[in-house]
Amino acid sequence: MDVTSYYKNRIEEFSKLESHYFNKEKKIPFIRLAIIIFSILFFYIIFSFNIFIAIAFLVVAIVGFIIVVKYDDSLISKNKYYNNLKIINEKELKHIENNEYSYPNGSSYINNEHWYSSDLDLFGNFSLFQYINRTTLKFSSDILADWLLNKANNEEIKLRQESILELKNKIDWRQDLIIAGLKNNAENNDVQKILGWIKEPSVFINKKSFILVCKVLPVITIISITLSFVYIPVVIPILLVFLHLLIINNTKNNIRIIHAQVSKNVNLLKAYTDIISVIEKEKFQSQTLQLLCNNIKNASQSIKYLTKILNNLDFRFNILVHPIINTLFLFDFHNVVKLERWKQNNVHNTVKWFLSVGEFEVLSSFANLSFNNPDWVFPKISAHHFIIKAKNIGHPLLNQKQRVCNDFELTGNSKINLITGSNMSGKSTFLRTVGLNIVLASIGSCVCAKEFVLSPIQVLTSMRINDSLEENTSSFFAELKRIELIIKLTEQKEKVFLLLDEILRGTNSNDRHIGSIALIKQLIKNEAIGIVATHDIPLSELSLELPNNIENFNFDVKVNDNELFFDYKLNNGICKSLNASILMRKMGIKI
Repeated sequence: MDVTSYYKNRIEEFSKLESHYFNKEKKIPFIRLAIIIFSILFFYIIFSFNIFIAIAFLVVAIVGFIIVVKYDDSLISKNKYYNNLKIINEKELKHIENNEYSYPNGSSYINNEHWYSSDLDLFGNFSLFQYINRTTLKFSSDILADWLLNKANNEEIKLRQESILELKNKIDWRQDLIIAGLKNNAENNDVQKILGWIKEPSVFINKKSFILVCKVLPVITIISITLSFVYIPVVIPILLVFLHLLIINNTKNNIRIIHAQVSKNVNLLKAYTDIISVIEKEKFQSQTLQLLCNNIKNASQSIKYLTKILNNLDFRFNILVHPIINTLFLFDFHNVVKLERWKQNNVHNTVKWFLSVGEFEVLSSFANLSFNNPDWVFPKISAHHFIIKAKNIGHPLLNQKQRVCNDFELTGNSKINLITGSNMSGKSTFLRTVGLNIVLASIGSCVCAKEFVLSPIQVLTSMRINDSLEENTSSFFAELKRIELIIKLTEQKEKVFLLLDEILRGTNSNDRHIGSIALIKQLIKNEAIGIVATHDIPLSELSLELPNNIENFNFDVKVNDNELFFDYKLNNGICKSLNASILMRKMGIKI
């Protein structure tokens, strides 16, 4: 069964289950009303005969009503669960069939200064991040962004591939993971507040004598209040309550600061608890997944306890009841002490828990990518520098119906593939195709190819250069700064794969040609490797001077009755046909 049919079947199945529980749930209000009416009626009838039987009947009726309410809650929960599953599968189907992107796009991670992020469309609308992302928590999104921005070492790649392959066919588990994260509406909550509080020194936990006094004092106060009605003067409990108020006044600022740091995170902690519960129910075989499971062992119970403490502290917002229980029992102080004791016991575990949950969500996202694209492969990683060999490599973000795939190979050092071609022929798209697949391969993901062999390498691009009003730099100067970085890194023999598109485009044709020749020669001297795309056809003559270092490729265009036809296939040799004049004439320029 193909992937689209699989998702369609799941949508149909979950729609039926959703309707089943919804129809059941619709009947419950009538049952509840019937219980209330008949309970009142029978209580009234029985009460006139025997009050004890009437009371017993009322107790049974109340218990029955509670059971029905709980059953109603379970039906609502199941209805919502299957509705969420239906929505998740509908999103996946639209994603595959129509290239619709419905998950967060990671625009907050856009960094134009990064080596390749902006040029390869890693973040933003219709980006690689949005294509992959199935995380539900911000901390998990941060990890996904970090993976995309930084290549892994060979061992990490191998372990990630094993984990992704294991999770690939655990569809029910992966979708339960998404539901667990989303159902508490915590996707925008940032765990950094909690982590910041974890790292700060505790205020009260080391004041053991003071804590003991605060434990004993409320007991004495309550006893004295009780005895004041019979045996002791009322002034004693009044003085004790006044002492409570002094303690509250002395501790309130520190309590307020601590509460501000960790408040409004209850939903986030519930999300982590639910996600960890989903993880704990599954058995895993791969080394990384077992390690992550071990990291979060017993975490759900501990986080549940923390959530309970935070709920108690949030009770401060109850202006009617809180002043009474806080005055009598020092409620806030004791909860903050519990909070600090929790921190003391879990200071070394908390970051590990959040990281492990984040990695599970990220690995699950890549497993979903692999499942949705069964024709993609996991690359073979070579320890020898340098090789990239791809069969039927395609642009990962293009719909399969529109995607045109090519074979590509580049081995050794001091090698530049020079690609010439007319406007819109596919040069820039091919550069991004190679770049994105190298990024995917270098972080442990599957790639959009039939076969793929790669020596992991850092991608470095100069493709989409923008001016900057903030830094008062033109696009040409911005490009020169990027070229300066490229020269510096290649001189230092950094292992980078260059993707350069229309270099020195901001100057006149003559200077551009001279500068391009000089730059390519310098890069070859520095043992650089990569691809250069250009409209400058004469630049391809460099292969005559440096036949062992430069190889020419092209994207051609066919012209028929002034109409352009592109096949987007990579060809050997130099481009022979140009299309700029035809396009200009179509736009009304008389040439």
